[in-house]
Amino acid sequence: MPGLYFLFVVGLWAWLSLKLAVKITRKLSRSEDGGFLILFFFLILMAVPVSDEIVGGFQFRSLCNQNAVFHFGVSNLEGRTTKLTISPSNAFVPRTVIPIWYSGYEYRDATTDELVVRFHKYRVSGGILIKFLGISESNSPLTLPSRCSPEDNRNEHVSRTFKFNVLN
Repeated sequence: MPGLYFLFVVGLWAWLSLKLAVKITRKLSRSEDGGFLILFFFLILMAVPVSDEIVGGFQFRSLCNQNAVFHFGVSNLEGRTTKLTISPSNAFVPRTVIPIWYSGYEYRDATTDELVVRFHKYRVSGGILIKFLGISESNSPLTLPSRCSPEDNRNEHVSRTFKFNVLN
């Protein structure tokens, strides 16, 4: 049922966007060939409900590209026994268009306390439209993935990838 509701809302918005695009084009252009302008305004109007997610997506991808990468403290990770510390946990990223949270993961050697590997995981919530529709329990965004981490790129947990053990 939520899928039908979503399709109805998208269809309604597409219809309204087309009507508005035609109206705007008629006011701006006196020529008969206003097809390009209608298409241009239609596409702009269709993007308006998810514009916060579009802008927030650039912020989210930038954070992921810069910080959701592995930082190694030692060169020989294999076979080590480590302790995991998560700090901060689900900290809010300020000054973003849509809500973004991050957690810092740090694996340290259990005996020497050397940094073995460190990285961040990011999670994002959807914009105004998905919250308004109320069709997603997690408010996942419509236009971008809801999380990123270097582990996502490998589809495997970091300790299995680099072959070290975790105590906790």
